[in-house]
Amino acid sequence: MSHLSLPLSREAARRRRIRDDPTGYTAQPWLDRIWANRDSSYPWLVTSADPRAPGEGQRSRWPVRAAYAYLALPAALFLGGWLKWWWLVMALLALGVGFWRMWAQAPKLWVPSPGRRAAWVGAAVGAILAAGVVFSGIGGISYQHFDHNWRNAIFEMLVAEPWPVVIPSPAGEIALTYYFAYWLPAALVGKAFGMAWGWAALLAWTWLGLALFACLALCLVKRLAVWPVAVFAVFGGMDLVQKAILGTLGDFTSERSFEWVDSTSLYAYTAFGDQLGSVFNQAIPAWILTALIFAQRDSRSVVALCAVAAIQCPLPALGAAVIALAWLITLPRPGPQGAPARAWARLRATALEALTPQNLILAGLCLPVFGSFFAANLNQAALTAQIPQTWADWARLAVFWVFEFGLMFALVGARCRATPVWWAALAIMLVLPLMRFGLANDLAMRAVIPAQVALYLMVCWTLAAAKHPLRSLQAAALVAVLALGTGSVLHKAVLRGEADLRAVKMVVDGQGWRAARDSLTRRLPVSWREDPTAQEGVWRQYFGDPDSFFYRTLSRAAKPSPSPPHQYPG
Repeated sequence: MSHLSLPLSREAARRRRIRDDPTGYTAQPWLDRIWANRDSSYPWLVTSADPRAPGEGQRSRWPVRAAYAYLALPAALFLGGWLKWWWLVMALLALGVGFWRMWAQAPKLWVPSPGRRAAWVGAAVGAILAAGVVFSGIGGISYQHFDHNWRNAIFEMLVAEPWPVVIPSPAGEIALTYYFAYWLPAALVGKAFGMAWGWAALLAWTWLGLALFACLALCLVKRLAVWPVAVFAVFGGMDLVQKAILGTLGDFTSERSFEWVDSTSLYAYTAFGDQLGSVFNQAIPAWILTALIFAQRDSRSVVALCAVAAIQCPLPALGAAVIALAWLITLPRPGPQGAPARAWARLRATALEALTPQNLILAGLCLPVFGSFFAANLNQAALTAQIPQTWADWARLAVFWVFEFGLMFALVGARCRATPVWWAALAIMLVLPLMRFGLANDLAMRAVIPAQVALYLMVCWTLAAAKHPLRSLQAAALVAVLALGTGSVLHKAVLRGEADLRAVKMVVDGQGWRAARDSLTRRLPVSWREDPTAQEGVWRQYFGDPDSFFYRTLSRAAKPSPSPPHQYPG
């Protein structure tokens, strides 16, 4: 009988992991509870340090290193485009030293071995991601969410204007102060070769980000398959069920975002597909950041990761910091006589381990610079409580809690609820609806993204652990919940189908591709483009005060635009 088919007791499995990996960093802690039941049907369940690891895979640092570079490039471009030269020299030197340390200490992940199957799966995943990029609306190739009004305007400003971007308005000069770093690599291409090449570069940059996240997800799930990507595409709350219970199903063709289940509350978490179509500039860096956190086996680079990503997604970076702390506590560490260390001992070891050059240098550089930049923003909204006042409000919130994420947490809890990550993600998703920050409660919808990614990974781990997913009651229930959570995907498919068919008809009728693309591309009204301050209450979240500390002390002198924004080429 093969040694793979011999079941291991919990104690024998723990001793072997400690023997093969004394640091305890490479163990998958939530598999401890089912370790005693593993058999030859689940060879992928072994830890990456175990000699019995699956033969069809190998270990590599390159997925993690590529993701590091993807997050670091926009930060470097922001520093190079905005800081004064003497600050710039110091900042780039610090960024280089910190990035070099992260690069050298990047953890290894399971990756599939090259072969025909890997090529076919890679091609299928790449095609799915390409379709997602095209139908996200980026570049005006397909239907665009109304948030693209400002997304398009910001990208065109970054291409057409000198950096830092300052434009005149009746209220005086205002500086573009927003989380726009995601656009900077594509905007640089647009500056060099023209706006059309800039849009093409933005499409390529978005596809690359999705490909890196998909690669990290497959490596973390340890499955060479398409289904984890398919699960990600439809992952979201059961908005259809919530609307049916509250009686707000209404018109399925309305452009109002589907996650807003009614018009009387701000309880909403955005599905991954909608994030790609509306807030891709924050979502994609947040997805990659969270996946990188789960790839870490120690805290030597976690603080640096969150600090570097903060320029692209500051609110998600806050949620990612909580998930990172929970994950690092989750990682088992041996205590006296080889016994697992207690939680406080793991927390203390994590804190001491985080005192590394890359964490200290990059946190010391990024947090003050990026923090002072965002502090210049004119939208100084206060964080307020959003506590339900009536029993009807509490009932509405309870419906949101249960059907948005509660059922998924319950279904994955059998395997994962003993871990701090499960509890941290659940706490984040329970608490955020009770707080409000921003016009549309941006804090809740953006800071929750890392918790959503953590829940997604736990769902994939649960499905992957089922020998026959459709025969397992737990896995079948998860599949049913995922199917009921496709409301946002179906809603956007209806809107996208109507708009795209109209554009195709324009091309068939001889009106040309340019006219069809213009019909799909969102544009701010002319009055708002000539005077951004005309859109009272909205413009402040995109612009800052040129007389603030950042622009007076750290930033290069800004040259106001000689032409109004409405003259930007499309």
